[in-house]
Amino acid sequence: MATGAATRSEEELLRYRLGTLGKAVQDLGQTYGDVYPKASEFMERTHRLRQRLLTASKAEAWETTKLRADFTALQQDALLAHPLLKSNHLLLVKRRPGQYNAARPGYEIGMPPNHECDSSLERIGYNNELCTLSPVGPQGLLRTLYRPAKGGYLGETDLHWDAERLLFTQSDATNWKVFELRTDGSGLRQVSVMPDDVDSLLPAERQDRLRGHCFVSVGTLPSRAAEGQQPIPDEF
Repeated sequence: MATGAATRSEEELLRYRLGTLGKAVQDLGQTYGDVYPKASEFMERTHRLRQRLLTASKAEAWETTKLRADFTALQQDALLAHPLLKSNHLLLVKRRPGQYNAARPGYEIGMPPNHECDSSLERIGYNNELCTLSPVGPQGLLRTLYRPAKGGYLGETDLHWDAERLLFTQSDATNWKVFELRTDGSGLRQVSVMPDDVDSLLPAERQDRLRGHCFVSVGTLPSRAAEGQQPIPDEF
């Protein structure tokens, strides 16, 4: 009976994932049109998997395993065909989770609650780095562009429109700062200048643009124009 319950649970999860994948493919097709040319093919494959799932409870175990494998293949084919991934280079932050604390969920991955900002996190103790993945997919290779010294946090990346440089938030034992880096890993420079007791995070307007993406918290960077200090470049 336990085996049957687990099977039903797996079927329900797979049915849900097929539904969300179908919606994603439909949205990509409507948004990008001819630039996403295989939308109909992916929708047909989704439909066929859904039909197979209807008889999964009567199928042999090997068929259920194959169904999951076919879904994973379809998911990768459909989502990695996203037109915005055609450069075949993906910029990302890789972070190893810390010790989980049930009283503060999310902190172990550097993700504060949505009513807090990065300043509520520990400043050091992170194992993270800025990387590129190429080609974009399970077989892609990760290349490290930058790794903070002494366990500092790295996140809240904001890519320049020409994709040649980016801003990001970084912490050290003193406070939080904003840096700029070229996407080839060169040209690191700090662009925020603040007293030690003031944290510099991405400006609120940039957080608004990024909100909804994973691991982006709500932070603010106090204006430094009145202090005669160099502002973060407005072209970002």
